[in-house]
Amino acid sequence: MSETIGPIITSKHTTTQPLRVIVVGAGGTGGRLIPPLMQVLKRGDSVAIVDGDHVEDRNLARQNFRSRDIGLNKAEVMAHRYRRDGVNVDAYASFLT
Repeated sequence: MSETIGPIITSKHTTTQPLRVIVVGAGGTGGRLIPPLMQVLKRGDSVAIVDGDHVEDRNLARQNFRSRDIGLNKAEVMAHRYRRDGVNVDAYASFLT
């Protein structure tokens, strides 16, 4: 008999406290996680995106960046692109050590 596990992230979280999310890495995985994450957050929630890397031409084929992003910091690009009213989005252009 297999056990079914429900989703961890739903379309609406029900905590009374603002949700704080830290996304470490805005490249391959983080860059694809940020758009749907921003859709489930509500007014007062916050997101910190941490990545010290810059977008390179070779990133365009598999990461969520465009040619105009080349040379820019990955965390800053994602924060600017997906910022929305009511959700605090901060970019940290540094590597987490």
